[in-house]
Amino acid sequence: MEVSEARSILGLSADAGSEEARATFRRLLHEAHPDRNDSRDAADRTRAIVLAYRTLSVADITLPVVVPDDSGRAAGPHDRAAAEADPVTLLDADTIGLACPSDEAFAVLLEVAHRIGDVTYLDRDAELLEALLRTMDGTTISMVISLQGRATGVTEAFVTLEPIDRVRGPLPAVAEVAALVAHHARVVMKGG
Repeated sequence: MEVSEARSILGLSADAGSEEARATFRRLLHEAHPDRNDSRDAADRTRAIVLAYRTLSVADITLPVVVPDDSGRAAGPHDRAAAEADPVTLLDADTIGLACPSDEAFAVLLEVAHRIGDVTYLDRDAELLEALLRTMDGTTISMVISLQGRATGVTEAFVTLEPIDRVRGPLPAVAEVAALVAHHARVVMKGG
């Protein structure tokens, strides 16, 4: 995919920066996901959105390329020692960094999704998976994880949540669920 086509799919101008691209990617992914959109082309649209963002991430140096540092915060692309010390870090409230290629990260996160919920949708090509989680008070939440590989060897996993039935109590923050996913991913990656 050409950069101009990727920007067009995401509706981004030529001067849009990384924050706008990431926010737009997440919004469009949420809108287009087949579980939220009944249109016939929802799966194809979702794949196109993921491919467009992946294209911009690889081709456009204004998009973020990060490796976690010892504190778990994003660091420069040459700080690989921290990624080797802990293969799973929280990069943001809703973003997990896994120090492995995206196909391995997908397998790890699929195992995690099976451990903490019921997997209801997966698309290996688009690197998307969904699991239904149930809160303590019985609300069912859709957790969607989308992956974005990086040239640094760190795969970013974006976690989004959406209640899908009547909300019966306070919903968990996405940061809490991302931390839970990161914990289980760390256990899986260490062979547990």
